[in-house]
Amino acid sequence: MKKYRSIFVVGYFRTATSFLSAVKELSKENRVAVVFAEVSSSIQSKSGNTHKLFVDLCAEFGADIIELNQRIETDLLVVQQFVYSEDFVKNVRGHIAAKEVVGTLTLASAGLDAHDKFIEQFGIKKVYAIDSGLVDFLIRKRRVEHRYQSLQITEVGLPFKRYPVFSEFTCDWLVLAPTLFSFKNESGKKQFLSCVLQLIDQIPQSESIFYKEHNSNERDYFAPKAYYQIAWVLSKVRGARFFLEALGEGCPKIVKRKLDKLISSILYVEMFKRVKRLGDITRYSGISVESFFPGVKKGVIGGMSNVMWGSRYFGLPFYNCVDPKMRTGEVELKAGGDKLLDVNIEYFGVPFCEGKLDSPKALTGPKFPSSNQDLISSLQLELSQT
Repeated sequence: MKKYRSIFVVGYFRTATSFLSAVKELSKENRVAVVFAEVSSSIQSKSGNTHKLFVDLCAEFGADIIELNQRIETDLLVVQQFVYSEDFVKNVRGHIAAKEVVGTLTLASAGLDAHDKFIEQFGIKKVYAIDSGLVDFLIRKRRVEHRYQSLQITEVGLPFKRYPVFSEFTCDWLVLAPTLFSFKNESGKKQFLSCVLQLIDQIPQSESIFYKEHNSNERDYFAPKAYYQIAWVLSKVRGARFFLEALGEGCPKIVKRKLDKLISSILYVEMFKRVKRLGDITRYSGISVESFFPGVKKGVIGGMSNVMWGSRYFGLPFYNCVDPKMRTGEVELKAGGDKLLDVNIEYFGVPFCEGKLDSPKALTGPKFPSSNQDLISSLQLELSQT
């Protein structure tokens, strides 16, 4: 029978990046393994090859990647918060005998019924939270305080500064495509990119800027394939964008939306006259962007997204380029998770930067407790007690 000191259960790699740091550190002295839940087709379509790269990194950092086809023993089972199928849970509990089981909460899923179910499924009594203040806020907001009353919650933050995943990465600025939930309509996307370009124009040419696509798609939602080539040509025509802006003023709504989409695509193309893609310098650009933040020197430019939290956690200014006035009015874009995002932003939101690089608003955000606890030291303590 195989035996490990610790086994990590991963449901979704993008929110399990802290496990990379943990595997890298704990495997120096202990035998470590990782087991992955089956990847759904929707996640596969979003993540492309990055899931496999994550698996490969776990192995490179010292973990065995195990299949649940034999009986396994472990001192510590660490389960990521995720929506697991009953069959997968049954398989884990039927094949892995663990002396201790703990959970790790993702940043902002506490209080969601489907996501909290893993606590009962795995019989978890102790969880590690990235931000316990946010957990308290969310469970009050979602009125599920009773669910967490018997849980021991330890705040651990993110480990990437002390236990880096990509220690070689460095840049001055990161521009991040936010979740589509940031926008209600095409005009909102256009406004966002205009603000990003306004900030970029204020950054010295000597400073490096990299762009990360949303979910690291090769070409994200700002420049659909049907518009990209046309936008690339028009970006070389002087005044084309301003002509399209003027043309759209008197057009029917359906025509204006198409013009706005074309203008957004032009702005997107123009951005790359100054900005490089993160994917051009690392094949791991699809891994959670927070793992790259310790290597960012100047700041992060983005929209309404959970990365606001990570940016401020690592002491980086966050330039929110979404004008709240653009999130009112008629909804043109289908984005079902916007209500969840709005709840999170209520806790850690950063105000609109108004296109000013010296904006003091970029330095606002959540206040973090002065705890020195981290996930790795917490797991080491658990192991010392088993």
